[in-house]
Amino acid sequence: MGVLSLILLILFGIVSVLLIIIVALQDEGDSGLGGVFGGSGGSLFGAATSKVVIKITSVLAAVFLALSLTFAIINKTSVRDSLLNNVNETVQTDVDTTTQWYSN
Repeated sequence: MGVLSLILLILFGIVSVLLIIIVALQDEGDSGLGGVFGGSGGSLFGAATSKVVIKITSVLAAVFLALSLTFAIINKTSVRDSLLNNVNETVQTDVDTTTQWYSN
């Protein structure tokens, strides 16, 4: 695994955790985990809380999608490097065709 793959994997993990947290903090009509940190009375960003959370969610989702596609493109293997190409074909000829498998 190259250095770029490792950096992308770390960024992918960070963005994934942030996306989970921001989705869990979204407030859907006084339900969910939105009130855990500030109670149900106030909001973190004032009156435009829902707009800010939606923007943060959409940006994190776009970054998540871009990182996952980039990570998949970088780590893809070519068709020639198939797992079956590395298997040696051996034919076992242990069966003697002159003898019968049953006894008289």
